[in-house]
Formats: sequence, structure tokens, C-alpha cells
Amino acid sequence: MPLVELRFSANELELDLAQVFKLLKLPRQHPQAEEWRQRIAAVEPRVRERLEPKAQYRIVPIEARLPERQTVVLAGEARFTGRGVYRRLAGCRHAAAFLLTLGHRLDSSLRQCNQDDPLDGYLSDCVAAAFTHSVLRRIEREVRQWAEARRLQLTPRYSPGYHGWPLQDQRPLFSLLQTETMNVKLNDQFFMIPQKSVSGIWGLKPEKA
Repeated sequence: MPLVELRFSANELELDLAQVFKLLKLPRQHPQAEEWRQRIAAVEPRVRERLEPKAQYRIVPIEARLPERQTVVLAGEARFTGRGVYRRLAGCRHAAAFLLTLGHRLDSSLRQCNQDDPLDGYLSDCVAAAFTHSVLRRIEREVRQWAEARRLQLTPRYSPGYHGWPLQDQRPLFSLLQTETMNVKLNDQFFMIPQKSVSGIWGLKPEKA
């Protein structure tokens, strides 16, 4: 399948308050929940105006599994190695590789915010992370539609750095995409720049009868 690129305006993205509270590790029934909602409402416009959301995904056939190496070989010779990713793609015919980013402007803004007011910076970071979940839901919806039309189902999302999938497998994952058009790079430790970026896969396997 060819690469699919998604572009969004910042105003298209929904902010899930429940997700923000989850990231803040606060119950929705917290005694000061209303005060936190007001703080979130104050921070959201500043975060939103800095968003430059972009996303890509590509659905790639799985060509081979090498159990002795716990390696999955995809079309184009990209290889994912590790017990976790090997198990996650068990029984799958395809893998959907994706990358999303909220852009460099947001990174700069969050750094400055953390220096000026650490609490406000932490809250802004959680709001930004919730926006990445909003983009993730958009990508997953499209991949799921493609899968269901072919009687396939999605496995849970999995990313390099999760248990059983070394972070250095960002490189073969990036090789399946066109990261230069997203302006996302890896540093020497395989972390993504901008920081508010997410990469990973969904496995696609036949629906159960």
C-alpha cells in the first residue's frame, strides 16, 4: 500500500478532558477537579495555537517470521526484532507503520513554559500529549476501515521502546515512511525530535470466525 499522509488544522483536533486528567494522574472526581478544568481551559488555546499536526502511515505485508531470531521481516526488507514485537505480530498478515508529530513550534513553546512556570509547563505538556492521542485516533480510524474492508482486525498499538522491542528499531520503522517530509528526526539515542511525536505499528490479522 502506498504511503498515506494526513494533514490537520489545529482546530480540527478535539481535546479529551478525560485523557488530560489521566495524564495528570487525577481522578475526574478530585475535590479540585473544577479548578483543574479551569486551568486546562486557560492553557489549551496557548498549546493549540502552536500545533502543526502531521501524520503518515503505510500498511506493509509481512513476508517472513524468523523464530530463532524473534524477527519479523516486512516487504522492503525492514526487520523488527524483539520478543514483544514478534509476539504482537503473531498471526498478522500486515503491519501498519505510522508516525505523527505536533511540530517544532510546540516543542520550543513547551521548553520556555517549563522554564517560566514549571506547573504551567507540566499542565501544557499533558494537554499536548492529549492532542497526540487525538491524532492517533484519526490514524487508527483510517487503518481500521482499511482492515475491516478486508476482514482483518487490528492488534493493540505497539511502539519501539515498549517491553520486548528495542528503541533502535525506530530506524527500520522510519525506513517504511517518509520522515523527511514530516521534519522528524532521531537523535543518537533513537528518541524523536520534535519530542511530541509518536511512532509505532498496528498488526493486522484475520478476523476470528
